[in-house]
Amino acid sequence: MGTRSDVALAVHRDLDALISEEQRKAWFSDCARPQRDDGHRLYVWLDTKWYMEAYPEVLSMYQWLRAQDASRFKLVEACHDYPESHDGDLGGWDDNPWGIERVVSVSIAGI
Repeated sequence: MGTRSDVALAVHRDLDALISEEQRKAWFSDCARPQRDDGHRLYVWLDTKWYMEAYPEVLSMYQWLRAQDASRFKLVEACHDYPESHDGDLGGWDDNPWGIERVVSVSIAGI
């Protein structure tokens, strides 16, 4: 069981060119929806356990991203159990082609 999240990572083509094949295999092999737009990449994981302390590939991705230009990527972790948390978010590429962002909504149907 455990807490699960939806995670999206948008990577600018200049930064994507620096990712090794070994890193791609470790980080993106279980990606649900990889997409490309003009050489930029979007990686999406749905309903995943996204724990840095438990998964070395997640930790290594964060370590690598923290050493890069934050304006060249954006990572958003949307956790259903903790929708207000921004702890897993990283980067500042806000004008990425997909416009990824966290959206939280609550509603009651049938009333």
